[in-house]
Amino acid sequence: MTWYAPFLAVALTPFLTANAVSTAAPSASAQQQTETVHDRKFWRAIAAHHYSIPPGLQVFPLVRELGGYLGSPDPELRDDLAYTILDVWIVYRNHHLIKGWIHSTAHTADLLGALAANPHFRAEDQARVLQAISERLSTAGQIFSYGEQDRLAVAVAAIAARKDFDAAGFHRWLSTLDESDRKVWKDSPPNDALLKTFQNNTYMLQALAARLYAKPKTPEITAALEEVIQILRKR
Repeated sequence: MTWYAPFLAVALTPFLTANAVSTAAPSASAQQQTETVHDRKFWRAIAAHHYSIPPGLQVFPLVRELGGYLGSPDPELRDDLAYTILDVWIVYRNHHLIKGWIHSTAHTADLLGALAANPHFRAEDQARVLQAISERLSTAGQIFSYGEQDRLAVAVAAIAARKDFDAAGFHRWLSTLDESDRKVWKDSPPNDALLKTFQNNTYMLQALAARLYAKPKTPEITAALEEVIQILRKR
C-alpha cells in the first residue's frame, strides 16, 4: 500500500461525496462538469492517452467522479480504471531515464497543496495532511534530492494560509516532528533511517520557512514562521 492511500481515503471524502457544498458558488463550466457522468469509454481513453487530463476539464470533478467508483463491484471500473488513473495522477517517484518524471512524492505534495487551498477542505483534515507529510518524510528510506521537501512545504504553507488555520494543531505537529528528530543524536554513530528522516525534515522546514516568508504577513503566518525558525536555529 502506498504511503498516501490511507490519507486519501479520509482527505478526499469531502470531494468524493455528493454532500460537499462549496462556500462559494461554482462557475457554470465547473458545475456542468461536476454533474457529468463519464462512461467507461471516456476513462479508457484517458488511460490510452497516458493519463493526461482532457483539455478543458478540471481535475477535482474528475477525481470526485473516480472516487465514486472505488467501491464498485466492477473490477475494470474499480481497479483497471479508477484506482489506476488516481494512482497515476498521484504517481510513483523520481525520474526514469526513458519515461521521464514519475514522481509520486512531489506530485502527491502538489495534490495535497491543492486540497489544502480548496474551499471543500475541512479544518479537521489539516492534521491528517500534516501527519501524512511526516509519514512520507520518515518512511522514504532516502534523502530526497529532487525538490520533494519543498513541494511538501508548499502544502504545509497552504494550510497555514487558510482562514480556518488550526494554529494549535500546527504547533503540535511541529513539536512532535522536532522531538522525534532529536532521537537521532542519542546513538553514535546515528541510526541511518533516523538520520535520513532528520535531513528530510530539515530540508522541508527550511523550504517551509521560505514559503511562509513569501506569504502575506498575517499574524498567523508570522507566528508559524517564527515557530519554524526557532526549530531551525537549534539544528
